[in-house]
Amino acid sequence: MAIPMPDEGQVPVGPHRDLLLELHDLYKQAGQPGARRISESVREAELKDLVSHQTVSSMLKGDNIPRWTKLEAVVTVLAQWSVERPDVRAAVKKMHRLWMPTQSPTTPPNDESPEFALASQGHSGGQAEKVAYDLSSVSTLERWGITNVVQVGNGMMITVEKVDESTIVRVNAEHPVIDRFQVLDKCVEASSTLEEAQENARNISALIDALILSYAEACNDISDELAPPLRDLLNLWGAHAERYVKQGRSVSGRAIVIGRSAR
Repeated sequence: MAIPMPDEGQVPVGPHRDLLLELHDLYKQAGQPGARRISESVREAELKDLVSHQTVSSMLKGDNIPRWTKLEAVVTVLAQWSVERPDVRAAVKKMHRLWMPTQSPTTPPNDESPEFALASQGHSGGQAEKVAYDLSSVSTLERWGITNVVQVGNGMMITVEKVDESTIVRVNAEHPVIDRFQVLDKCVEASSTLEEAQENARNISALIDALILSYAEACNDISDELAPPLRDLLNLWGAHAERYVKQGRSVSGRAIVIGRSAR
């Protein structure tokens, strides 16, 4: 069933509505396909992000402002199906120009996807900066099959989301624990004695352990059919945690997407 364009009572005139009008125009050109079909096509195309059918539906209904990587994936698929055959890259760029004004400082973090989070580690913080950051330069990422890095909201330290056959683990670089890494890292560099440096290093190690344990606990919320082996998850996290959090302050929150095949 086609999803209608929300009226002005549902989505008032403004940047979000302008974005929706363009999205629905493209949606109509593509024949108003079902949300599940769009979601499956995004997965099959191996684009930058995965999008559940619930997220597609929510996006078209205007329930919230989508993350750019998810919107980009949907726009790419719809543009390929459009009867007007627009240039896909041009369609994506046009949508991005409309999406940018929706990212004002007053825009609350969205929560359009079914995320499994550690509620006990929740923390309210300011909106993350929009900082361009590319983890692809880290050679070991390819070895672990990490396929994407995307933005994440500010509420939790770690969240885990299951989308189709992938497990998405997000780390919030705005969380106070991550900020603590920045302080300790500087303390190690400024240590006047070996003992002082070792003590600060132990403090950093303890925080890394806390992140690993939190990661493991979060992964317990993922079913065995969808989650990668816990040992692999911990090995991955242990390999990248220290580097990630040292750079985390400027990263402003990213997600690691771990692809896997169905069992």
